[in-house]
Amino acid sequence: EAIASLQHELATSTVFIADGHHRYAAALAYRDEMRAQTPGWTGDEAWNYVLMLLVDVEDPGLRIQPQHLLVNPKGKPVDKDFTSRLEAAFIVGEKELSGPIPEASQIEEGLYDLSEAAERKTRIGMLIAGKPHFYILTMHDNVPIPGQHSDAWKRLDLSRLRALILERMLGLGDDAWSNTETIAKTSDFREVLVGLGSGHYPLAFFLNPTPPERLWALAHAGDLLP
Repeated sequence: EAIASLQHELATSTVFIADGHHRYAAALAYRDEMRAQTPGWTGDEAWNYVLMLLVDVEDPGLRIQPQHLLVNPKGKPVDKDFTSRLEAAFIVGEKELSGPIPEASQIEEGLYDLSEAAERKTRIGMLIAGKPHFYILTMHDNVPIPGQHSDAWKRLDLSRLRALILERMLGLGDDAWSNTETIAKTSDFREVLVGLGSGHYPLAFFLNPTPPERLWALAHAGDLLP
């Protein structure tokens, strides 16, 4: 009865998969594989189901976690001209840090600075291994975003980081996103500091949380997160 009631409520609703679309796709692939191996399957088997959390899109407590990146641009050294080349698309500001491996409290201050004017501007935080600076990259107005994606995709901070810096400047293509040795993603800035201190990743980028309404616009446009 409870399931039937939920099905009735959702029959005329739109469900957005705001996070975990790769896991959902993997669950569908596994279901299809098991069905092919199981003649006479009934639909009641556990592999026909996947755990899901449903949240009202208008819930005031709904918050999309930021996605921070650790980057190892293999074959593309981060030279002394890197920040200068960023100025073609960004205003490059910087905050002095206590040392090349910053304290967590300093990154928290940097993330607060990122959040200012975030609704109107794309702001990206950046650390370069060995340099005692927290860089704040504020995108210039009217910078064209390359690619065949929707306008909703091109308005995302992550998309702009990907198109203007990771792809255009560092030459990282689609395959880099599935290789954690090249691009590692986390919502915890402390994990970024650990990765940067490991010596494997010479670059780190910090992003503001994505407003939920931008994800809904992206889904309505038929696009996926970068």
